Amino acid sequence: MNDFLYLNYGIKVDKIYKGNNELYFFYNNEKIHIRKSSNEKYLNDLYELTNYLYNNRVFTYTFIHNNKNQHYTKKDDKYIVLLKENSLNEIITINSLKKYQNIYSNLDEYNIYDEWCKEVDIIEKELMEYNKEYPLIQESIDYYIGMAENAIELIDSFKDIINRNNNSIGHKLNYNLYNNMSINDPFTFIKVNKMYDYSNYIKYMFFRNNIDYNQIDNLFNETNEYERVYLFSCLIY
Repeated sequence: MNDFLYLNYGIKVDKIYKGNNELYFFYNNEKIHIRKSSNEKYLNDLYELTNYLYNNRVFTYTFIHNNKNQHYTKKDDKYIVLLKENSLNEIITINSLKKYQNIYSNLDEYNIYDEWCKEVDIIEKELMEYNKEYPLIQESIDYYIGMAENAIELIDSFKDIINRNNNSIGHKLNYNLYNNMSINDPFTFIKVNKMYDYSNYIKYMFFRNNIDYNQIDNLFNETNEYERVYLFSCLIY
């Protein structure tokens, strides 16, 4: 990879680090992420979106151009991109997430109903395989599966209305991984209803024991009936 970086980007790197299923290095005191994808269209869509956001002062990671002024480089059967990390704040707030709302993008729509159904099916299958090995989990998991299925049923009841409003940039992150670096990472971006991000933010604050109930109350006052159903569904899932 060191030779690849020098030949295609003119960057000499002493050490490449590995973490969280990715490679990264430091150059001119900046952290650069190395990402791979087999989907050229996806990378082009992300590139256009990050340029738009950055020009509107939403400081996402930025693509680094190679020696041919391209935002990706073909290597074998993959496309390689370099992303420079940008972050001006360390604390996520509701306003941090609002910057990503009502923004048109060419990203594929994140179908929350289908994704949740797949996740529950995977969990139930794994429980069947390990039910003898972990009896305590088996005794308590039915409650949580029931909560997830209630959330799926609610989403299904309103999905035609909800799907018409999937016009925001959300983040495919578990609430325990929320941080300012993560929400600025374009590889976490999904096209989804804004309530999806709000719910993860509330969970994030709840488990940090720093939840602001007045903020949640204000959030409910700003939303319509269908958005509240969506938010509630995401919270109980």
